[in-house]
Amino acid sequence: MKITKLSLIAALAISAAFAGGDIEKPEVIIVPTPEVATTVDGLAKLYYMSSTPDSGTASTGSIGGVTLNVTHKLFDGVTANFSAVGTMNFSAENKSTNLMIEKVASGTLKNPTTGNRSTAGAFFNVANLTFNYGDTTIIAGRQILNSPMIGSYDWQMAPSSYEAYTVVNSSISGLTLVGTYLTKHRGQGNGDIWTDLTSTAVGIGNAKGQNWAGAAIYNAGDYGTLSAWYYNVDIFDYTQYYVDYGFKAYGMGLKVQYVGTTYGTTNASAGSAGPMVGTDNATAIGTEVSAEAYGWSLAVAYAQLAGNKTGYIDRDGLYTTSWMTQASLSYNGKDTATYKVTAKGDIFGLNTTLSYAGYGDDGSEIDAIFGYTYNKTLGAQVVYSSTTANTSGAKATNVVEVALTYKF
Repeated sequence: MKITKLSLIAALAISAAFAGGDIEKPEVIIVPTPEVATTVDGLAKLYYMSSTPDSGTASTGSIGGVTLNVTHKLFDGVTANFSAVGTMNFSAENKSTNLMIEKVASGTLKNPTTGNRSTAGAFFNVANLTFNYGDTTIIAGRQILNSPMIGSYDWQMAPSSYEAYTVVNSSISGLTLVGTYLTKHRGQGNGDIWTDLTSTAVGIGNAKGQNWAGAAIYNAGDYGTLSAWYYNVDIFDYTQYYVDYGFKAYGMGLKVQYVGTTYGTTNASAGSAGPMVGTDNATAIGTEVSAEAYGWSLAVAYAQLAGNKTGYIDRDGLYTTSWMTQASLSYNGKDTATYKVTAKGDIFGLNTTLSYAGYGDDGSEIDAIFGYTYNKTLGAQVVYSSTTANTSGAKATNVVEVALTYKF
């Protein structure tokens, strides 16, 4: 997924302890409590995308945006955090209806259709209070979440975000406990439109909209890291267990994961409203083997999906998920095998990621991602992806993305 600087949510420090869900999560930079009362930083970005399907009409889109992060220390242990995002759409053919352009798993461009929004807009993506007391941190308000099966998907301009209450405790050495309760969600390309997750009108059937997660993450040092999550997602009428374990030794790494999703009876009427259809329960079992050689990181991952699509919000943490494709969505009515081969290294000074993934009988994705940073301020990223859905007769869609960034 995308790379975003998030300098304002202390709870995200737990992401460094995750053994699994390795789908190139957003880079997390935790800034210590500043000596001065207020700190400000930002990111300006120009983004261009061209999508060319083997059959159909090609589409392009370009956006400019600025993100401004402000952290203000109110008093000892209490900090206010804000992240304001402003965007400008430069795509002439889309100016009448969209605020932002979204990249979707099919490799196409998606324009928001709610309302007749203007070509420019601004919103607060993050606005919260962070309380630190001893080994406990509480974050209340709009925030970025980074867990294996409920997370913030970053689509190059602003990651999706949540209104939530999150508690993180690390009183026991090596053990991190996490709990979060979600009240609202800002999805991709929706600008400042927030969905109330606690409303019965939003949930499937008679779902009450109680959406929360809890986790225990244990880092045993040389013996690896074990994490266990429980999700209650009424918005799509399911509960879910997620467990993973991983360790590294002698330049080699091994990770394993299990995801079990139990759907409720109201989900039978869901249709395509969510990432799943029907009430059959789902399991996903995955593994990844990695190695370091000649300055390159090499990995081979496999995940088997059975019973139904694996539930998630915004992005899944399966090892075989790629830049464009959520592996969970490759399930098409029968047990599905997925795999992914990845190589990361340096080519002529470019931070390079090359990968190939297979999804079921027909799906696949090829990615080539190149990044460059000059003086830690100017940056550029070029992404080429060729994606074929796991549908009989599906055609490939080729996408080129270019992003230019300036940090200040």
